[in-house]
Amino acid sequence: MIKSIVLQSGGLFDFESPHTSHFTIEDIAHNLSNLCRFNGGCDVFFSVAQHSVNVSRIVETRDALAHDAAEAFYGDMTTWLKALCPDYRALLADGEHAVANRLGVHCEMGVDLKKADYLALAVERRHLFRNVKLIDSDDGFHHIKDLALSEVDAAEAAMAMTPWTPRFAKNAFLERWDELR
Repeated sequence: MIKSIVLQSGGLFDFESPHTSHFTIEDIAHNLSNLCRFNGGCDVFFSVAQHSVNVSRIVETRDALAHDAAEAFYGDMTTWLKALCPDYRALLADGEHAVANRLGVHCEMGVDLKKADYLALAVERRHLFRNVKLIDSDDGFHHIKDLALSEVDAAEAAMAMTPWTPRFAKNAFLERWDELR
């Protein structure tokens, strides 16, 4: 039995064989634009597509735009839940490699990209969680504890924090993808 999902393009993403799956950058943009960051726990809908565009504005590379692309098929599982699901992590890793190969980007996040992702996380935390006041190592935001405030402020200046509609996020993602060619 094939374990796959149907995509907007009509293609299939096969979880057991992601390298043979039929998906497009439009499928990725579509799915990410409809997927909410933080498992939907933020105050307003804020898509993974918008997050990806923002990260690409901090560090100008297609890798930045595609760093969460596999989440289009696997979902945006929280970091802590991922840690408890080794089978999921193995499936996701295989999917990340398939997506990276298809898109012609690097699968592993380099230091600059990882830092840009953390900077975006810090800015998102400021804007999307009105009831989160302190940075605590147990609050799910431990990655941002050591970031310099000046770096976070500079990242914020590059980011679009007014939440986008899914349609706008999809189009912005695709436009940014083309810009970074």
